[in-house]
Amino acid sequence: MNMFSNRFSALMLTLVVAPALVAQESTGTIRGTVRAKGGDVLAGVQIRFASTSLIGVRNVVTDAQGNYRAPLLPPGLYRLTLTRSGFVTSSLDVQLGLGQVMRQDVNLAAEKEAGATVEVVATSAAAVDKTDVKTSTNITSEQLDVLPRTTRGMETVALLAPGVAVNSAAGGRISIRGAQTTQNRFMLNGTDIADNVFGNSSGRSFYVDDSVEETQVIQSPVHARYGNFTGGVINAITKSGGNTFTGIWRTNLSRTSWSAEAPRGLRPGQVPPNAGTGRTEDLRNASHTLLVGGPIIKDHLWFSVSTKLTPQTSSSNSFSNVAGLTTWDGNAPAYITAFSGQPFQTVSDTKFYEGKLTWGINTNHTVDASTSYSKSTTTDQLQAGSTFDPAALMDGEYVDKYFSVGYRGMLTPSMNLEARYANKRSALGGGGSASAALPQRIGAAYSNGGTYYFNNGPFNGDAPDNRDTKTATAHLTWFSPETSMGSHMVEAGFEGIRRERQAPNDQTPTGIRLWTSGRNADGTYRMVTLQEDPDWWTAIELGISDNGTAITESQSFYLNDTWTLNNHIQLMGGVRYDKISAEDTLGGSTISSDRISPRFQVTYDPRGDQSWIFRGSWARYVGQLHDGFTNKFTFAGNPIREFFVWKGPTDTPTSNRAATYAEVVDLNNWDISARGFMGVGGALGVNVDPDLKAPYTDEISLSAAHTYANGSYLRFTFSRRDSKDQLNDYQFIGDEYNYTVRSIARLNPSSPAVVVPTPATYWVNDNRIERIYTGAEFEFNFVLNRNWNFGGNYTFSRLTGNGEGADSGGRNTSSVGDVLGNYEESHIDRDRPMDYYAPGGYLASDQTHRATAHLDYRRSFESGAVFTSSLLFNYNSGGVGSVTRANRFEAYIDAYYAGSAAWQSYATTYTRYWGQRGMWRDNDTYNADLKLAVDVPLVSKLRYYLEVTVFNVFNVWQLRGYDTGSIGGGSSYVTDGPKSGFWAQPMAFKPGYGYTGFGAYGYGNYTGGRSVVLSTGFKW
Repeated sequence: MNMFSNRFSALMLTLVVAPALVAQESTGTIRGTVRAKGGDVLAGVQIRFASTSLIGVRNVVTDAQGNYRAPLLPPGLYRLTLTRSGFVTSSLDVQLGLGQVMRQDVNLAAEKEAGATVEVVATSAAAVDKTDVKTSTNITSEQLDVLPRTTRGMETVALLAPGVAVNSAAGGRISIRGAQTTQNRFMLNGTDIADNVFGNSSGRSFYVDDSVEETQVIQSPVHARYGNFTGGVINAITKSGGNTFTGIWRTNLSRTSWSAEAPRGLRPGQVPPNAGTGRTEDLRNASHTLLVGGPIIKDHLWFSVSTKLTPQTSSSNSFSNVAGLTTWDGNAPAYITAFSGQPFQTVSDTKFYEGKLTWGINTNHTVDASTSYSKSTTTDQLQAGSTFDPAALMDGEYVDKYFSVGYRGMLTPSMNLEARYANKRSALGGGGSASAALPQRIGAAYSNGGTYYFNNGPFNGDAPDNRDTKTATAHLTWFSPETSMGSHMVEAGFEGIRRERQAPNDQTPTGIRLWTSGRNADGTYRMVTLQEDPDWWTAIELGISDNGTAITESQSFYLNDTWTLNNHIQLMGGVRYDKISAEDTLGGSTISSDRISPRFQVTYDPRGDQSWIFRGSWARYVGQLHDGFTNKFTFAGNPIREFFVWKGPTDTPTSNRAATYAEVVDLNNWDISARGFMGVGGALGVNVDPDLKAPYTDEISLSAAHTYANGSYLRFTFSRRDSKDQLNDYQFIGDEYNYTVRSIARLNPSSPAVVVPTPATYWVNDNRIERIYTGAEFEFNFVLNRNWNFGGNYTFSRLTGNGEGADSGGRNTSSVGDVLGNYEESHIDRDRPMDYYAPGGYLASDQTHRATAHLDYRRSFESGAVFTSSLLFNYNSGGVGSVTRANRFEAYIDAYYAGSAAWQSYATTYTRYWGQRGMWRDNDTYNADLKLAVDVPLVSKLRYYLEVTVFNVFNVWQLRGYDTGSIGGGSSYVTDGPKSGFWAQPMAFKPGYGYTGFGAYGYGNYTGGRSVVLSTGFKW
């Protein structure tokens, strides 16, 4: 047996082969049957499992039916040694991936048939066992050493799997099998590291790229252990060390001049950042990482540590240039400093540490603990507004860290237990300081219409947005004895998730924002009262926030039975119960949801040897309620803002046109009373249906898979997902919430109370919102010979519906309401059908065609050097687009005639679709990336390596899309008939911009340019 050939083939195979068992799992299972060459099963065969990934060795014995099972094995290459009296001691190698159940059947030769120990050729190549009940794709660190990728972030790696698409309208987050981009789980060493609000994670703030052992993309879990998502799971584990000391030093290098300059299209005046001055500067970017692992006590205690040695980086920015401007009304010279238009540097620094310990108590019981800490800081950062005052810049601080501890063990030969506790903590901090020389941040309006800020930075540096997630899991597996009725694998468990968010979201360090009508040349502020000019009045905003913690909890219990009747038929059934509850920052209950999700699967193995597997399944997946949704009904991230007007020290309309800083910040100079109240903003009157439930998705899946004798593999999967009980906001004419202004009672209790009616919003489940995904996936991997491998996948899919929900309009929240339910009576009263104001069509994550193919080559030389290359081809259908505009809406008119005192707060526009959703598409694009690598031995175990990655190696620029900002224009207003309230003309192109479809295009609309990245360093 050729060890090199098997190793390379097995590594590349797992890119497409790997259905897995559990979402948080960090291990796999090898099982099979041992027979004599004549076909009789062999009981009592001693099998020894050894691997550099396994502390110690594992020994198992075949049962009366010749079956063996070795669960809870860390991923890696295993040497199996089989011993039985009267038979030749034999050995073979099996590559086990993360979460896989691999089946390896073996035939032993009697001693009289062979005279010595031999390396056995198994009955067939190891194949995914049919007790593996789900669809997934595994990508190992060795594969990423070969394949060209921009980074090893979890979302980037996930794009190597079928059924995964990028939703550019949702901030570039990924969608798995048509689900909303907030409905995926991101797991690292059993820790849920997804952002609490947006539900996504690149993962790279929690690990060093080289420390990841393997990443698993789970498209269809089926197994009842999976829950709290309707998309998929991205599960990664980090390296554990080993019995020998190993390490990787990596330096990544890139330069401005190593990237091709994009065409400028119809906008020659727009200059790409790597052209002109940018190209002249030819900036070099370098980053360094270090990973070290090894034994503390051989065969008992291993360690792995890593760090990012990233040098401080500086980026150039400029203060606003206000030369020649006056105060807003043009009547007075403006305050201008020497910093106007001048450059300044923003300095960024990152500190990162990562560690993992693995303790093998004995061969059957293991404990692991892992952690990481990342702190990124920036100084002199420009945020939230323009300025030419250095004091108005801010420092930022962003911290991500996690801790995870887990146990896995074999309680008996037929019973396993896994348990884990994990805690992820993220803090998005930075901002102004309340101890600044002039703590109050003040905005001043200038004659160009811009507002410029002075004295202090935005936000509150002492009150970060804390987003924490705690998870606890326990999983028990029992393997029944095999009888004439087959065997059962029964699994039961619990998963608890607690998300906490503490986010006052103060807009300034003091909780007060001040707007003035300009700043005079002498540094005083120009103050205008409401009576003097209703359009440019000066205002104060008093923020009302809460530093309490909003909590969202889920508790889940599940039971799953995989019943193998015989070598040909397997049945699986499971049920999961999910209970979700939420509390506001004051401890009040806001949401209580529970659902049951059943799962069923039938597997047919016509030959009984895993070479052909046919499957059909039906499963219900209950989604999670992210903080982005549950926090809508709390103060977390949602401060209330109350506005009042300036009155001046003498309380007269012409008072104090020039006010000093002390006078502006004096609350006594503001009319905080019923007379001076101007309005209120924030999440007012937002309610949740007490019977609201988490949304769910029903999936039907059919698949056929074939494994060849040499380990090559192909699989076809059809899936259909139908999302139900989507979250939606409802608003009704005349249904209002009365808000009592709080600042008046707090600061001016003698003033009459002010009660402000505002339209109420109700969040409910809405089955009128449709989201249906249909997809066909084809995966393949062919071992061409000992050096060459060819693999890839293709997905054909359709995602249709009549509402985007969480993926609406590119807004990065986990739940955005839809036109449906928003004052629909105004549409209905005018005889507009639902498909007129909420049409169906293709949704934003729809991608008709997506294909990936890679050709890999590897060769070892007698000197010990290794050369690898990989050419990776990607084809992507263009993203969908809709012709929309903000159309006039009669809700506010209807509210006025209904007698509402808050009619001016009602909607005046809504998003109108001209034609169906997704009526046009961007162009399809393709690219070919090339990676060449050489690994050379130096001394002892020290090796030098160099990797050259060329993205878009053929440098084929492609026009991906166009400027669509001008479509859906038109200003002819229809005042009668069923289209009353609509703009008549659906499209209007900008003059001279009708060349290709919807409008002009510049360098930003192109893709396909060549760029080069070098990676070099040492391994040992």
